[in-house]
Amino acid sequence: MFYYEFGKSENPTVVILHRIGMPNVYDKLIDRLKEDCHVLLPHMYGNGEEVNETFDLTNLTYDLTSFIQRFKSSGVTIFGDEMGALVAFSLIKKCPQVFSSCVLSDLDLFLSARRKRRIRRVYKIARLKWRSAARLLSRITKERQGLSEEAFDVSFEYARYTQSDNVDRMLDVFGTKNVNFDALKVGGAVICGGRHSKETKQSAEYIVQANKLFRCVELETKSLLCEEAQYEISKIILQNAVAGKA
Repeated sequence: MFYYEFGKSENPTVVILHRIGMPNVYDKLIDRLKEDCHVLLPHMYGNGEEVNETFDLTNLTYDLTSFIQRFKSSGVTIFGDEMGALVAFSLIKKCPQVFSSCVLSDLDLFLSARRKRRIRRVYKIARLKWRSAARLLSRITKERQGLSEEAFDVSFEYARYTQSDNVDRMLDVFGTKNVNFDALKVGGAVICGGRHSKETKQSAEYIVQANKLFRCVELETKSLLCEEAQYEISKIILQNAVAGKA
């Protein structure tokens, strides 16, 4: 499994599980964490440098667990962003003894059919190399998510080679059918942006009501990937990681 590693291994370990198609957008967050934390950023199957691998949640959960345990066998904090948040649930369900806490960002348990069509359209545009449409998407994405032009270009190149079947498999992860939330033994913070969708806010409320180990944190920012939000998120991750070590 392809991954990046930052910081000293003796520090509290934080594993970043990225959003769909975007393992390359966490530089600012990592910069704030790596002085005090040991940070791991694996590229999940079907994404990034693992774009040619088949995305399968069961296999991914097994391989990610084995990967993480190569570094630490307990006390690990997960930061799961969007699709990564759903994968995080699968990990802490399988091996709760490995993880001390999790921080979940931009979680959508009620992903609408309309948004799924939009995501599929983005991948189709990338595969067809429609640069003019990509430039328009770039402007929209940078405005909505706070992405740099470089980060968008890298994500677009990854998307060009993503198999349509893998996109469908990743989208199938979204929803409540894969998780028995009240049985989860590892809790943490569920973050949503103040201007995020109704579905994202409903997801945060749903988790908090289903499992008292989770708390909801709302950030009044335009995007959870913008610099201001990543500063706030880094503080929450650090607090969870340090508390888990203690």
